Amino acid sequence: MGEVGVMPGKILLVAASLVLAMAMAGCGTNGCSTATPGSTGGPSGGASGGSTPPGGGCSVPGTGGGGNNTQRALVYFMDDDAGQIAAEGLNINAAGTFAPVSNFVPPQMPSQVDDGGIVIVSHKYLYTPLSNASTGGVYGFSIDATTGALSPLNGSPYPVAGLMNQIGVAFSIAADPAGKFVFVADASGITVLAVNPNDGSLTTLNPAAVSTGIGAPQQMSTDGLGKYLYVVDGLSIAQFSYDASGNLTPLGLLSSSITDMAMMTGEPSGKWMLGVRAVLGQGSVQPDKNVYVFAIGSTGALTSAIPTSTPFPPAYVVVSPNDKFVYTFNEDDTDATNPTFLQPIVGFTFNSSSGALTNATPFPDVLSAIGHIDQSGQVIFAAGQSSVATAAGTIPISILSDGSLSASSSHAGLPSFSFAVTDVP
Repeated sequence: MGEVGVMPGKILLVAASLVLAMAMAGCGTNGCSTATPGSTGGPSGGASGGSTPPGGGCSVPGTGGGGNNTQRALVYFMDDDAGQIAAEGLNINAAGTFAPVSNFVPPQMPSQVDDGGIVIVSHKYLYTPLSNASTGGVYGFSIDATTGALSPLNGSPYPVAGLMNQIGVAFSIAADPAGKFVFVADASGITVLAVNPNDGSLTTLNPAAVSTGIGAPQQMSTDGLGKYLYVVDGLSIAQFSYDASGNLTPLGLLSSSITDMAMMTGEPSGKWMLGVRAVLGQGSVQPDKNVYVFAIGSTGALTSAIPTSTPFPPAYVVVSPNDKFVYTFNEDDTDATNPTFLQPIVGFTFNSSSGALTNATPFPDVLSAIGHIDQSGQVIFAAGQSSVATAAGTIPISILSDGSLSASSSHAGLPSFSFAVTDVP
């Protein structure tokens, strides 16, 4: 499915309490431990018993391999204030070390910017839309598979008229599953940029943005097969189809009674879109403890959402690449017993034929309001707090073959909530 970009300001609102938790605990790469997966059933079985710290650095179970000391997965973060991208990597050597990438040099970018998220195409190219008082466009970089270094692409940054001289206005980025196009949505509409498969450079296909017919876009995503694009502004859902040349065709707004999604994501079969409202109980509003599954019609128009009850109010949702499991990242601002308001990750079994979500199973070892799965489907990278870690940060969690999660306190610092994950080919 197309990777999604979320305006960092929205994520900070969703998970603002994590900032306080990190300030109190500190973000670092201190010693950590690995818990043993328990026997709890379901896609997100918890750990039973305690955990024993290994003698040495942080490690992740199930990620061992050759000893060539190269990165198996890379995580990139955008720091708007500094105008920098930070990087962390999971090593494929026997230790499975997860830590900031050594000797990483942030590429030159403007400071004091707003970003609209990060997408990574074909494991090789990274794109992030930026805007401030004097500039605006998509910054593109190639990824060095050995070192994790980022190098500016030819012609970067790529201008997007709707991002020029904008401050504090929501915008978003998404990429289609085949990596042929990058979509940037802002208040003026959607700009489509074609990806050169040879060098990653972008070519604008429609200098005049296609209107969304809704307010400032908070987030967007494609379906899993790369036929349709959906844009949300927190109140409405704008629907589009697109062809092999990247031409967008408006399908109108969804008229269902439930349209106020905070974010949506596709799944590999291309039959469904999943979304959450991220109504977390702020301002005495009753939290929404549901994940919504929309069926994609033959034209790309969505049908009314089917809600599935969850243990906690979801702020973010992801689908495993094998299309068997769904995970929510959760926060309950009415939970007076939890100073961070963050809640455990919850896993579900997903039926891609019927769209049904079943067997909701909390994973109590990690509290998080946002996370991403690597393309291999082996690891969730969650921004949050591990019950056995000394500091909040980015926590890699192994996904076992049955969808259950293997507890890990291996963690590194969290530069921001705007981040993307890629496996190294």
